[in-house]
Amino acid sequence: MSAVAPQTTQSQGQASDQQGLARGAIGLPGVLMQSITTVAPAIGMLFTIQFIASFAGVAAPLGYLLSFVLVLAIAACVSQLARQLPNSGVFFTYISRTVHPRVGWLTGHLMVLYMPAATFTSPIFLCVLLQQELDGSKLGWNIPWWLIFLAITGVVLTLPNSPGLVGQFHAAIKMGLSAYLPVAVVNSRGMAYAIVLHGVQTVWYIGAGILSLPALSRAGAHVSLADAVRESTHAAEAEVTGEPG
Repeated sequence: MSAVAPQTTQSQGQASDQQGLARGAIGLPGVLMQSITTVAPAIGMLFTIQFIASFAGVAAPLGYLLSFVLVLAIAACVSQLARQLPNSGVFFTYISRTVHPRVGWLTGHLMVLYMPAATFTSPIFLCVLLQQELDGSKLGWNIPWWLIFLAITGVVLTLPNSPGLVGQFHAAIKMGLSAYLPVAVVNSRGMAYAIVLHGVQTVWYIGAGILSLPALSRAGAHVSLADAVRESTHAAEAEVTGEPG
């Protein structure tokens, strides 16, 4: 007996299209951009290398190599699952379909606990370093790290952001490098490092955004570079004048 695929009506097909994301709507640039922003390479390079080297010592490169092999194996598995199960639920969908729905449900809720912890790990580590530096300095201020964290967060949220984070990004890099390097090195090579890193990230973000425009157009968004610039300019003017966008 030959298997016959069930026929779907036009209304059913339209309903399914409205319920989910169209296949191929998000291409490689969009997915890659989301992954890179989640990893936060600038913060990772600034803080995690020193932290891992303080424990692993000269074996740190070997640890990075072994981690790369493990992550590469995970990436290979995830890429194959993404081909067979294209869904925005990601691990919830993968584990529910391959292991058990209850295990997938538990994994999805664990991600809610994981993401905030992963997001604030580097800022908290910076605040702990600042606490140690202030306590060991001539000032002798023993301020709890959580109080420093709240103060920095309040200042960051209160101050207006400059276009492209020019100045703020460099000041943050300089403050982070000051915990490890002498002031003279930070003011010379450290600032050069901050400028180059900021330039590379700016070029990457702009390039990824331009590359994603054709994919958005194919998905029906009809977005052009001129439209994006026009909307960005209008939003900036509305923010200055206080008018609704």
